[in-house]
Amino acid sequence: MDCFHKKVMGLQTIFANQVKTIFNDQSVFDEWESSLGSGRTGYCEGTLMEKAGFNVSFIQGNALPPAATAFRDELACQPYKAVGLSAILHPYNPKIPTAHMNIRRFEVLRSSGEPIIWFGGGFDLTPYFPIKKQVINWHVKTKEFLDKYDKRLYSCWKKDCDDYFYLKHRQESRGVGGIFFDDFLMTDLNQTTELVLGVAELFIDLYFDICSSNKSLFFTSTEKDFQLWRRGRYVEFNLLQDRGTLFGLQSRGRTESILISLPPTTKWIYKGEERFEHFNRLLQHYLKPKDWIKMQESAFN
Repeated sequence: MDCFHKKVMGLQTIFANQVKTIFNDQSVFDEWESSLGSGRTGYCEGTLMEKAGFNVSFIQGNALPPAATAFRDELACQPYKAVGLSAILHPYNPKIPTAHMNIRRFEVLRSSGEPIIWFGGGFDLTPYFPIKKQVINWHVKTKEFLDKYDKRLYSCWKKDCDDYFYLKHRQESRGVGGIFFDDFLMTDLNQTTELVLGVAELFIDLYFDICSSNKSLFFTSTEKDFQLWRRGRYVEFNLLQDRGTLFGLQSRGRTESILISLPPTTKWIYKGEERFEHFNRLLQHYLKPKDWIKMQESAFN
């Protein structure tokens, strides 16, 4: 097992420990093997953390699936190895956002035997009842972290996240964004690995800080229904657009682990936009790309 694989296994354990510490819900680990590789799925089906999944996978094959070569035609049909960690969290309390994070490393062997390595990943936040200062902090802390490596990364990856997590058929953003990157490799492989692992560590710090702050907030049955309705958008994106889901299914991955990202309960309410007064506020103030860094700066001017 190489260093990156060991590190993501450790991060998976940290996720489970945080769920236990903050929500007092226990996670279970499920080891699996297939003809393409192996992995460990961590999952929680608790009371306060209604559903969470933390997947580590190591797979290899003779030809990259189409979802992985969408922007790398020259690597189609080449042997590959992929190591990844993904996390999705669906708390019961609608005042706590749903959140997603993944990091992955690909290695492809050219016909010449030369290895090509690149990384991908990112994270995003999907609040149902956003708290503005938390959303701003989400972006400010992310920019501060990335600026240590390259001051151009945040704006580029933030835009890619806004573009990626957009439900075209609904003409809505999935949430308030974050970062998304693919085909990424700096000159120094070790520094790139450090940055990518740091993305996961940053997500853990930022997200579970929000969980700690919001876990005791009161909510009504109407607010719970709103959360369940909005979760339907999450399902629509993951099944219709998400490249990670497509890659997993196209590579004949473990379906149970791939679809663990879906929420345990949801509702599709006819014309929900008209039923929930809160929707228009969410749409106008949060479900459209914004410059959250400038919002923070303006608060102090």
